[in-house]
Amino acid sequence: MPIERRTTALYCRLSKDDDMLGESVSIKTQKLMLEKYAVEHGYYKYEFYVDDGYSGTDFNRPDFQRMIRDIENGMIERVIVKDLSRFGRNYILIGEYVEFLFPKYDIHFISVTENMDSAVGNLEMMPFNNLINEWYARDLSKKQRAAIKTKGTNGKRLTSKAIYGYMTDSNSDWIVDETAAQVVKKIFDMYVNGSGLQMIARYLTQNKIPTPSTYQSTQKAFNWGYSTVRNILSKQEYCGDTVNFRTERISYKSKKIKRNRPEEWVVFNDTHPAIISREIFAKAQEIAGAKKRIIPENTEYAKPLFRDVLFCADCGKRMYIMHKNGKHVNSDSYVCNTNRKNKDLCSSHYIRESEIIELVMNDIEHYIRRLMIDENTLRNNFVRMVKLRNSAVLAEAMGRLKSIDSRMNEIPDVRKRLFEDKLSGDISGGTFADIMASLDSETENLKSERDCVMRVIRESKDSVNDVEIFINRLKHYKNATELSISMVEDLIERIDVLNPEQVSKRVKHQKIVITYVGVGKIEDNL
Repeated sequence: MPIERRTTALYCRLSKDDDMLGESVSIKTQKLMLEKYAVEHGYYKYEFYVDDGYSGTDFNRPDFQRMIRDIENGMIERVIVKDLSRFGRNYILIGEYVEFLFPKYDIHFISVTENMDSAVGNLEMMPFNNLINEWYARDLSKKQRAAIKTKGTNGKRLTSKAIYGYMTDSNSDWIVDETAAQVVKKIFDMYVNGSGLQMIARYLTQNKIPTPSTYQSTQKAFNWGYSTVRNILSKQEYCGDTVNFRTERISYKSKKIKRNRPEEWVVFNDTHPAIISREIFAKAQEIAGAKKRIIPENTEYAKPLFRDVLFCADCGKRMYIMHKNGKHVNSDSYVCNTNRKNKDLCSSHYIRESEIIELVMNDIEHYIRRLMIDENTLRNNFVRMVKLRNSAVLAEAMGRLKSIDSRMNEIPDVRKRLFEDKLSGDISGGTFADIMASLDSETENLKSERDCVMRVIRESKDSVNDVEIFINRLKHYKNATELSISMVEDLIERIDVLNPEQVSKRVKHQKIVITYVGVGKIEDNL
């Protein structure tokens, strides 16, 4: 097949074990990174091959095998992956594909983040590096696990930080923090006397009790969640015991944490002062066990269309779907997660799924129609919009950078004058130390902020390639008759749901703001 008719394969993979790695390896992030790389390097004819939910050790993945068949049929010119781990996690099989099969079919192979490119000829060290890295990781992991096992089975506490209700003394022993301990006692008392998790969380929030994560912080937060309350109620440490090996890493190759069964825990009794009696703790566990619901593994509901992109416009938190009347899609709706936990902190922003589908589909179809009428005009309008937006962001960042640099240049002179005042006796040693410490803190904050501003400046570049990506994706869905999960994932970065406007007694006007991949929020007057 002639070269100009061959395509570039953009291969993405995600397994369930990668969930702990967060957004950086999501399918959406991989696709956007690879698509940007392809467009920036002039590889305009490309196709995605995606295996979502497949282990890297299994090379019988459906789209991976489809890609290999297309390679063998002469349809592919190059293969691009985010990194080698997305291609696979068996260094021997990776070597067979990259070093034997790909050269056989004249395939150009690129690993973006590892800067590996077969056209440049820098793949020679790949197998050796993979093997050495695997040996080193395995050996280090074995030593660490052995040390932790010895420490834990000999009665040494494995947690480095005291849980809420305790603090550590100079010997790192746990002692009772009386203020927090009173809250723990109140939680257990309310629970064993009939209050539910949500009721307890609401009580703590309404009474302005700082949450465990902000208790020691100067910036207090009071929005307790039921999961925080449930976690406190589960801690046997409040009886005065040390509990080791609740969790463990499943493998040195994975960051996934598995929860061990209670019989696998190692418990040492009476190692520190108790806050809760064993009788109260046992009663709380009995109530919790009775209230547990068994959720079947196979649910009747499909993945919600907007699970990863829908946010509350006021508090910024995700919105979650509520299924009504079993499985009737038209009755499903989304609500703000903050409101779901505490109605005083945010309104529900209730919106039916069918309503969002209609609003989003109408918006996408509007731009598809404009694309079909005059593609060049739409492209130029998008480019102008993105450039103007980036110019405003860049101007603001440059102004802030100038202020930061000016202040950082002033601080050495301030220090010098301060030192002279101390020598002359105009200020005390204590005042001198306090102000110097304050200047040190300010300098560190300014450096950190400067790094952030510089990152904004670097990223505020001409985004013609991003616009081209969005245009190409619109073309792909020009014949779509209904909204699909793939359309949402490929076209939409996020959707912010505003509170509905009351038009009349019975009529409300719902508004959403869509942020599209590559072009962001599109102004109404575009």
